[in-house]
Amino acid sequence: MIDTSHPSYFDHAYDHVPGPFIVEGFRQSAVGRGGAGRGSCPRVAAVLGCTTTFGSFGEFGALLECSAEVTGAAGGRVTVAVELHQYGKRLASAGIELGPYPA
Repeated sequence: MIDTSHPSYFDHAYDHVPGPFIVEGFRQSAVGRGGAGRGSCPRVAAVLGCTTTFGSFGEFGALLECSAEVTGAAGGRVTVAVELHQYGKRLASAGIELGPYPA
């Protein structure tokens, strides 16, 4: 169940899951999969880059499934590919680069 009371992600009534909410889910999935000291990424990771592609709308009241896979790691940075699926169909995808927080 999606909590639609968050004032930033749900600033008005939506008939679909809003993009900024999905991007935050991508960020959390990437950090959970590629951050926190895994591989060459530091324990506390910052998002250094993000590319997204949206192909379809997500519906409220139906299961949304997010997958994340580390696709590269070098020099203290980790790249994570993330996808969002609903009803077995890919709705959106992202490539997220994680690394140390800038000084």
